[in-house]
Amino acid sequence: MISVILPSRKRADALKKSIHSLIDTATEKGSFEILVIFDDDDLPSKKEIEDTFPQVRTFVFPRIGYKYLHEYYNRIAAEARGEWLFQWNDDCIMLTRGWDRTILDVDKFCCIGSNNVSPKGDLYQMEILFPIVPKKYFEILGHLSLNRHTDSWIYFIFNDLGLVIPSNIRIMHDRPDLGGGNDDEVYRSREYDVESLQTEETMRYKHADLNRIKEYLNGNTR
Repeated sequence: MISVILPSRKRADALKKSIHSLIDTATEKGSFEILVIFDDDDLPSKKEIEDTFPQVRTFVFPRIGYKYLHEYYNRIAAEARGEWLFQWNDDCIMLTRGWDRTILDVDKFCCIGSNNVSPKGDLYQMEILFPIVPKKYFEILGHLSLNRHTDSWIYFIFNDLGLVIPSNIRIMHDRPDLGGGNDDEVYRSREYDVESLQTEETMRYKHADLNRIKEYLNGNTR
């Protein structure tokens, strides 16, 4: 099974559209679960999603903001039941029919990379955003990432190992700088800090994670 994990804040309508896209394009409705984590001051959004999608698993977390986005992902990853963890956003639309079968047909320890397109249909990034990784990765490390840029953290590790596997999965990322969608408080309050991935301390943590995964792979077949 695949666990689609995502934090969401004050975007019930966008989130419903996103969830519908996953459900409508999946080959098997029982092949995946969706886990959404909300801030503790956004309970109306949580209730709206629960009323619309009783099958979605919802969680509440104290609001800590974009700077600690990785903590939201780490929290719900711990609750995931699937053998694959699919990092997702509430401003994403799944375009590929059978995306679930594409993932479940992979039988090795790797990061499955997706293709990310703008609302205009332009391919703007491959493999890095919205990584799909084995739950075992999380179990080994106890986290997905220790930095808000979770996708980049994961990509660093699997790319170094040569274990990023391209796929045909296409995701439309509907955000203001790509096509004008979801230009809201949530988008405007985000705090990008890619430089934080390169500090001496962060690099030490990333290499520690990389070495632990290498140790696992050295003792197991891929």
